[in-house]
Order: sequence, then C-alpha cells, then structure tokens
Amino acid sequence: MKEIIKLFGGMSQYRELVKTFDCNPVGKPRMTQRDKWADRPIVSRYYAYKDTLALQRRGWVMQRSGLHIYFCMPMPPSWSKRKTEKMAYSPHMQTPDIDNLVKAFFDALTLEDKDIWNLQATKLWSKLGRIFITLDRNPFIKEIKEITDER
Repeated sequence: MKEIIKLFGGMSQYRELVKTFDCNPVGKPRMTQRDKWADRPIVSRYYAYKDTLALQRRGWVMQRSGLHIYFCMPMPPSWSKRKTEKMAYSPHMQTPDIDNLVKAFFDALTLEDKDIWNLQATKLWSKLGRIFITLDRNPFIKEIKEITDER
C-alpha cells in the first residue's frame, strides 16, 4: 500500500483511490473480419482481459469525469533485481500504446463511452500488472469557468 500512495504522490483532499483491478493491462488489438472464425492469441487475450475486468468490477459504477487511470505494466521476469528496482513506477514507453489500453478498458466496463468527458491515463512499470483508478475532484474546473466567463 505504501508503494501505491507513493505512486499517487500522496493522497490529497482532491484525489481518492476508488478501484483496483488485479490483472495485466491489455491493449485493444486491431480486429479483422477473420477474427470471427480464426483464433488469434492476441484477440483471445483481449477477450479474457475483458472478462476479468467485468468479473472484478463487482457493481462499481464508473464516474463520467475526473478519472485518472494508472495502468501498471508488469516487468519481464528476465530483468535483473537491480533493473527491476530502478524501473519500478517509471514511465512505460513501449507497446501497447496508452490509447489502446484506454479503449480496451472502456470496452470492458461501459456499453457506450460517449459520456466520459474528462480523463487522465498513466502507463507505468510495476512488479505486478494492475490497474488503479483514482477520482480527481479538481477545483480548477470552476476557476477555468470563471476565466472563460470573463471574456
């Protein structure tokens, strides 16, 4: 739990950890017509990931704004202990792309994602694959409204 709080930069009055999913994040693959009858491993992993998220959801209702999704990507077991410690919670700058991770996440947990209007996503290295959701209660939206209304 200390690593999680450190990851979030400390919990503040504006941020709250609301949900954790214990699974390796998977990006949405490019689907083809052939995927309806041919079994590609990447597509099978994607559907298994969707099923896992749906099971772990347990009645959790996703908010439409203020979500910050942390995709913690598992480190390869071949890495040395030194490299593992160095890379823990550092930016993950490899595939899968963050937009494909977000697409797969919303496909698994929403019927339509058109209602989501405010979102932040972060992709990090971690010892275990997990997804953390925090809710940011950002006071700056009110300030932006006041600035825009003045013009």
